[in-house]
Amino acid sequence: MLKISLQICLLVLFSSSNKSSSLRIARQAASIDDAQREDTCDAQLDRVYRRVASIVIHPNLQGYWVSNSCEIRPGPEYIVRKYHFINDTYFRATQFYYLDSSCTSPFYGLEASGVVKLDKNRVNSGMLPWEQNNYELFMSPLLYQVTVLPYTSEAAVYLQSRVSSVCRYRFGRNREVWRADGVPRDILVYVEYKKSVLMDFDCTEKLGFNLNEFLLLRIEESVESSASGDATAAAAASARKRRQLHLGEIATNMKQRRRHRPSGFQPPLEDANNDPCPGCYPVLHASLKTPPILLLQTLLPDYPTGEWVSSVCESRPRNTYVTRRLVFDNDAEQQWTGTYNNFHDPLCKRPFFSFTATGRVISRDIDEHNPDARQFDFLITGLSITPRDQRSLNQMNTYIGYGCGRTSWRINRTQDVTNTNGCDHLRLHVPTKSEQVMMMSLRDGQTWLYVGGIPNTLEPMRKAKRPTSFQPPLVRCANSPSQRQQLMRQKQQQQQQQRQTFGYNWNKQLSANGREGISAAGRTEPGALLLLIVLFLSDLIRQSTC
Repeated sequence: MLKISLQICLLVLFSSSNKSSSLRIARQAASIDDAQREDTCDAQLDRVYRRVASIVIHPNLQGYWVSNSCEIRPGPEYIVRKYHFINDTYFRATQFYYLDSSCTSPFYGLEASGVVKLDKNRVNSGMLPWEQNNYELFMSPLLYQVTVLPYTSEAAVYLQSRVSSVCRYRFGRNREVWRADGVPRDILVYVEYKKSVLMDFDCTEKLGFNLNEFLLLRIEESVESSASGDATAAAAASARKRRQLHLGEIATNMKQRRRHRPSGFQPPLEDANNDPCPGCYPVLHASLKTPPILLLQTLLPDYPTGEWVSSVCESRPRNTYVTRRLVFDNDAEQQWTGTYNNFHDPLCKRPFFSFTATGRVISRDIDEHNPDARQFDFLITGLSITPRDQRSLNQMNTYIGYGCGRTSWRINRTQDVTNTNGCDHLRLHVPTKSEQVMMMSLRDGQTWLYVGGIPNTLEPMRKAKRPTSFQPPLVRCANSPSQRQQLMRQKQQQQQQQRQTFGYNWNKQLSANGREGISAAGRTEPGALLLLIVLFLSDLIRQSTC
């Protein structure tokens, strides 16, 4: 009787264990399916479009604003920013410059103090009437002091040569050799007392330093919405608001940097009080004498196969906003397709027009300016355009037969304009070649693609000159080939685990001590505790049999 009871107990234990294991594996498989659906290109873009955010009018600037990653400016310049607004007028801006695209090798630092005021009378020439509340317009900042500190001997030589070439009367006659000795040096000072200027010199010209980015300013407040986009869930998360400071773009032509007036935005700075803000801590606690050392990025030299989409609403020059979707085929032809959705507003809520370009990509050498990037030639051989609102429709219908389509345009109706060599009105031409640079990296468990930046200066760039900065990175979708293979491998592992869970080998008989009879290859279930219980009950069965 005891033997039968113990056998029944064993059967119940294993049946319950197998049932719980199957339920757990089913839940894991379902979670993988949900993750796959959530990480598709359409889902990624949908998250951008339904992002709950608002533009703050006349914002409160007080506090610390910091970079959350290494920024690549035209040049290229690798920089991390830390801006402290004491109030809405006085600020202290610290910029750290590096030798690498991961910002792990500090070169030198700059710290500027001054004031900035809102210019209520100035109107940006590129601002449309319905966009006047999208950003604030400021006057050029008045700088009181700019201090520079080299972190290496090479940086000391570089800074001294640049500064003394501008201010020879102040630094050229001084035979003292600059060293990385931790002693900051003033390269701009403006002192005024009772309307009398006591000291005024500026030696920053050759360094390309200015704060014209303050001419354009926007603060966004957003809340994290649920995966389903439930407004109630978003309202519940309002306690964790995220604030971002968007400042004006930097000129892509270094020679025009000091006189450039921005019409687009840089990557945003994070409010140091944002929660979470994983990249803020090292920058927030840094100072001019102790620059932050960021994490080294894992760079990928491969050809960017698969599908890539925007993770944010991207700012472009001349006050336009866009989301991108690029597809690179892994074949001998190296075909590519790019879909660009243009919007009127910085939140990408009001569509303007869309266009899709097709062609080939030719891989070139490693970029001479940025060794982490590779040069590519984009050959555009096909182009189609879709108007999304009445304004774009009216503009395109005006240019029918004059280089922008052959038939009447309709909203949300796509027309191929390859036969008309593109659309002159939108400055889209085909066939054409775009010389670009691209860089891939791994960050936060995802693969990111950086494509060369868009020129924002009026004079045309030389044909042989490629971008030295990048647009906001694109994230790889789950429905790209490599991602699909990864998800398939995960599913296969789950199925293999399920087979192993139920694949106990009971062909061997229990040995004399009852502890050598269970063979569970790759055993993951029922676990150590359940195994001990089984062995104990097996001993009881053996003893009762005897």
